Amino acid sequence: MSRSFSFKKFTINDHGCGMPISTDGVLLGAWATLPQQGHIVDIGTGSGLLALMAAQRTQATTITAIELDSTAATAATANFESSPWQPRLVCIEDDITNWYQRIPPASINGIICNPPTLTLANKHNSNIAPPHAIQILLVTNNCSRLSVIY
Repeated sequence: MSRSFSFKKFTINDHGCGMPISTDGVLLGAWATLPQQGHIVDIGTGSGLLALMAAQRTQATTITAIELDSTAATAATANFESSPWQPRLVCIEDDITNWYQRIPPASINGIICNPPTLTLANKHNSNIAPPHAIQILLVTNNCSRLSVIY
């Protein structure tokens, strides 16, 4: 089901995203401690909600949203293109472990992530990484700021 949500400065559509926009994502986007400048990475961006909220809340020069699912990456890109922060937002369709190997780790100033909660309904979906895999990746990154909600 496709739904559009209107915030103060942007509208987002979660059409085609495996994980719909949720209260926990909105709260994380509002409450996360983020660097005010530099490069922020949103891991598993889905519709791009956290990246858009980070763009609204900070002056970060670049916000890179990484998404494995091609349909969700397309939705995030469309949401970015219709936002007032489009020049600072980029969505990359890739596995975070592949993307991370190609960039200098020191170039990341903050990471934001809202990993999916695995339930009986979605535990067999191979596109959803278990939270412990995301946690291991994030712990190995020498990032100054990290916001994750479980």
